[in-house]
Amino acid sequence: MTSPQPYPVIQPRTVTPGLKNQSALVGLPEPGVYCRPDWVRLVGPECMANWLYRFLSRKFGPADTNTQGAAFFEKGRFWHLGIQMSEGHSAGVVMIDLQGKFFASLDTAESMAVVDKIFAHGFHATRIDLAVDWVGQYIKLYDHALASCEASELCKTKTYQVGSEYTTEQVAKKLLLYLGKRSSGMCARIYDKGLETGLASQGWWERFEVEFKEDRAQTVALALMKEPDRWQEVLWERLVGAIDFRIKNGRSELNRRPQSKWWAELIGNTEPMPTPPMNQDSDYLKWRGWFRDSVGPRFLQIAAIFDLDPPLFLAELLYDIESAKSETPAVANAREIAKSRAI
Repeated sequence: MTSPQPYPVIQPRTVTPGLKNQSALVGLPEPGVYCRPDWVRLVGPECMANWLYRFLSRKFGPADTNTQGAAFFEKGRFWHLGIQMSEGHSAGVVMIDLQGKFFASLDTAESMAVVDKIFAHGFHATRIDLAVDWVGQYIKLYDHALASCEASELCKTKTYQVGSEYTTEQVAKKLLLYLGKRSSGMCARIYDKGLETGLASQGWWERFEVEFKEDRAQTVALALMKEPDRWQEVLWERLVGAIDFRIKNGRSELNRRPQSKWWAELIGNTEPMPTPPMNQDSDYLKWRGWFRDSVGPRFLQIAAIFDLDPPLFLAELLYDIESAKSETPAVANAREIAKSRAI
């Protein structure tokens, strides 16, 4: 492949580097800086499976193939656009994975509208990947990050792992750096997307992505839904808030250690937004999980015994019962979620 012409290194920015984030990224993108979600996994009650399939079919046509679904599910449906729907889980849930191809193939506004629609129908996020691509910028993201890791400058996560591959002539075939463990609730990857796809020479297409899982995924999803007019900025703030690179100067406090020069220039005046795990004692989702595990299955079993439609049976059980008035942590958390959806 002919080496592309070099472009200037981008300068520090006061806003997210989403110069071309409204366009689909099919094939090799034009030079620029792009930010977008790269994967979203949403889980909802099994009773919403029919609605979900009808919604997806109206939007994208019938599923292309039937599959076994994701792990621990009995069946699934797949759209080649990058959508995987999984059903038949022992927990009574349906799951949808909107994969990287989905977000790369659609206009960002359209793909985010799909996420918002599903989210608004009682689904919650259990995984969300956010990504920024630098195309034709030659910022040497991988080289800078690896050098900082080797200099013990990596912060907010304690581990890193190099997954790069070279030929015997030391020609890079893959440049990949893991920051944090994949099994944790949050981990990052920095790699050469051009080499991975085989579409560009080394350094032309670089990517930084962070994977949020479990309650952190819900936190990020709510943040994106809460501010739809500035979701690019929110995405960038969450990305750079996941990790940090600070010069090792003998100080234990992070705020007494200056940021690595390359990292400070990359994030510019952006205020990083950390995504800590939720307080499980005050989590609405914990209450919801308890209800689904302890009450929901028995309720459906008894409804089936009486051959009653579950909504009608629920109405009968709730007849003449007044709503609770006390304020609990789960209630306060639920109120925050409801407010964010109404904005």
